[in-house]
Amino acid sequence: VQDTTLLGGRDYTVLAVGKVANGTLEPLVIENLKSSVPTGQVRVEVVHASPDAPAVDVYVTAPAAPLGTALGSFSFGGTLGPVEVPAGQYRIRVTPAS
Repeated sequence: VQDTTLLGGRDYTVLAVGKVANGTLEPLVIENLKSSVPTGQVRVEVVHASPDAPAVDVYVTAPAAPLGTALGSFSFGGTLGPVEVPAGQYRIRVTPAS
């Protein structure tokens, strides 16, 4: 059980993460300030919600582009974003870190 204070002016996302089998199931609460997305932009957020997966790197590129530089790296329970980018077609790829 986790107590969380919910505040006005915020958006909340709650994910169930962990495993029922070994008793590690718990909520992962993601809190972001509520704001409008500017015209011509989109907002993206990536969450690492797999307890058995290693740390990851996240890449956001044009659909046919090579990986390039990671937008961010994080481990289980971590988030990347929210990030605003110009509206368009993208490829979001997640790889093991490094």
